[in-house]
Amino acid sequence: ETPAAGHSSGQLDAAGDPAAMPGAEENGHAVTDCDRGEEISFLKHSFDGIAEDAADCHTNSIRTRAPLGQGGGTNGSTRSLDQMCLEAELAATGDSSIDEANHSHATADAPEAHQDAFKQPAYLTKTVASPERPGAAASEKSERVAHMRKALAARGFSEQAQVLSDAYITTVLLAHKNGKQRTFDYALDKLAESLQWRRDYGAAALTAHDVAQPLAPGHMYWRGRDPEGRPILWVRPALMDLATYDRDLYLKAHVYLLERGLELMTGDVTCFVLVADSTGLSQKHMDAKLMRELLKVAQVAYPDRLGALVVGPVNMIVRGAWVLLSRLMSTRLAEKINLVQS
Repeated sequence: ETPAAGHSSGQLDAAGDPAAMPGAEENGHAVTDCDRGEEISFLKHSFDGIAEDAADCHTNSIRTRAPLGQGGGTNGSTRSLDQMCLEAELAATGDSSIDEANHSHATADAPEAHQDAFKQPAYLTKTVASPERPGAAASEKSERVAHMRKALAARGFSEQAQVLSDAYITTVLLAHKNGKQRTFDYALDKLAESLQWRRDYGAAALTAHDVAQPLAPGHMYWRGRDPEGRPILWVRPALMDLATYDRDLYLKAHVYLLERGLELMTGDVTCFVLVADSTGLSQKHMDAKLMRELLKVAQVAYPDRLGALVVGPVNMIVRGAWVLLSRLMSTRLAEKINLVQS
């Protein structure tokens, strides 16, 4: 598979916009006014509700964002000029007494809400393993995972032992948000929201019989693994049975498949690959509301589970869907999407 022109890691540029390329071709065929009319029609009918969804997504991201200084890491206070001078003198002289004075000074001057940071366990603060402590980093990771499990259990999520592996919890803890490592509290809220969604939806109770109708065409299934050992979910939406299409059932079918995918993620494998074959895809196969619902499922119910999404061959419908959904997804998720020509 070769990257599509104007597409790299899910990004589009002006050069890849068919509207800016008179006489452009898609997969060897000239793009006609009819093709563009189909895309414009798809965008027009799908755009309703996008602004509202984007606002909700932005509001939720702000609501779930942990304040600076919470959840481990640093104590959140700003270093004073005196403290920075003390640190510079310590670096120049190697005098440990200066370091002790600096620590005492910072503890005494820190606001009361931040002084607890100096008493937090080592696995909640940023530490560096010394040569005298081999395996200290691994030990601290284990402690962080244990602390996370204890925190989730305190919120009543006893099922987390069966759903969340130690490797997955570690991945969520170590992931970055806006260029910075996630705080412990942010990761805790993210996992708790995921578990609550699964519980409310009844995801674990879904059976093959419940989704037999939408999966009958055999166009969505798990098969094989990529070189990193990640299971692959194959999807061919153009083969869906439009005569029996039901949005709620199709959403349920996707959740059922994701639950089965969790069973395939063993050992250190914490995510999967989704390959979508868009051959034969047209406007009649697209449901903007379903796509928005699936995006919510990916970001809320199964966070950090999608390792990569490959979509191809690129056509007008794929481009239109990308324009709509890219506005609603996080940068971290968008970077995992690859649009290809073949």
